[in-house]
Amino acid sequence: MKGLFITLIICCLSTFNFAQNANQSNLGQNPEAQKLLDAAIEAGAFTGAAAGFMVDGKSTWSSGAGYSDEANKKEFDAQTKSRIASITKPMAAIAIMLFGNAIVNNTLITESTRKMMLQDTGLKTVGNIYGLGWYLYGQNPKYGNVFGQNDAQTGASAHLMILPDVKTSIIVLANTSGSMQRASNITVQLFDIAAKTRS
Repeated sequence: MKGLFITLIICCLSTFNFAQNANQSNLGQNPEAQKLLDAAIEAGAFTGAAAGFMVDGKSTWSSGAGYSDEANKKEFDAQTKSRIASITKPMAAIAIMLFGNAIVNNTLITESTRKMMLQDTGLKTVGNIYGLGWYLYGQNPKYGNVFGQNDAQTGASAHLMILPDVKTSIIVLANTSGSMQRASNITVQLFDIAAKTRS
């Protein structure tokens, strides 16, 4: 419970910081990433979704597609607040992305604590191995170790993946029930797109 409380505080503070940084840095457009998000909306995977990635501590892309309120044609963007599964407070995708960045850059927890959290606990699992609070997806041949968190509940699906070896965090947040697998697939597809933005 204490960890969840700390996470919520960091995410809320991060949203404020990102809003300031986004205004100053003018996040770049990324047509390839936007096309991926738009295609998911057109295919009916989500009513609305936001995604983004941070590379080397910099927000290099975040955007939205579809609607947060389809009846009133209110667009879904990267700052649209959504419920994100077991974390019932509304948060924007950028706040979650910044949380991932804080993990990657050891500003939230130390590297030794992160390594401890990423050890296989030996608990019986189905699918991916689960560490202390993280799904351990294993080694990606291009980007090294991958871990993250995902969840879904009525009206929301979210997937955060962290690639510490290349200092990258990627988030996809959707306002649509039953879209967890599609959010996960898009998160993985963003690996290569995010890598192209490295300096």
